[in-house]
Amino acid sequence: MLAVYWLALAAGSHWPKLELFPPPEHEPIFQLDKGMHVLAFAGLVWLLIRARIAGPGATRAWTVAVAGAVAILYAGVDELTQHWTQRDVTLSDFAASAVGALTVVLMATPAARQAPSLRRVRAMRLAFLVCAAVVFVLSLPPIVNDVIDWSVRLFTRPWLGMDKAGHFVIAAGLTWLLASSFPAGVSRPSRGVLVTILVMGLSAPMMELAQAYSGRGVEAADVLAHELGLLAAMTVWALISTRRALRRVGLTERAE
Repeated sequence: MLAVYWLALAAGSHWPKLELFPPPEHEPIFQLDKGMHVLAFAGLVWLLIRARIAGPGATRAWTVAVAGAVAILYAGVDELTQHWTQRDVTLSDFAASAVGALTVVLMATPAARQAPSLRRVRAMRLAFLVCAAVVFVLSLPPIVNDVIDWSVRLFTRPWLGMDKAGHFVIAAGLTWLLASSFPAGVSRPSRGVLVTILVMGLSAPMMELAQAYSGRGVEAADVLAHELGLLAAMTVWALISTRRALRRVGLTERAE
């Protein structure tokens, strides 16, 4: 199954001038092909884990880590080689593929630490809700553009798109807060991973769409900066989780 799936994935991503969805007439905020990248590479990681890609004697933690690394490395190679088949090479496609791969890695990595106290979980949930509400309110009024532009011009000239760094940092921070709040409950960390990524992944295009009705500018580049922040937070999250899991169980399974 892994071999067939991987060959089909490679053929589909390198088929010359293949367009499954027509190009949007306006600013492409909701890009359906990005969802396909997420699902395709999530499926690849799942099959790599089921195929015991790290060897039959490897622990689950090591198997998941190797599967995720292989899938992300292939996502980069897959995107770069599309240049020779008259396909567009884009950072957004790679980011979507990596998000799909890391989603399965985070959901499949064995828990390696005790659940935090209920008080801490509630504090993180409150922090996320407050920060998310502040970001949402500040993202709508058109005057915020002028305030940001004025504040940035105090330190740099000209503008140079400095707001993209803000989108990146805010997305990474909110992702970390939401993940730490165990949104699906302490006893269901895997579901919490899925909830976190769905909420943070869909929030950027929805916010940009809301800005279109409030008089703010709508930019696909803002969505990309947000998704890169999500990807950065997921990468650190996966590295920490994998390190903890490997320290607890080691690389190979011990015979009874």
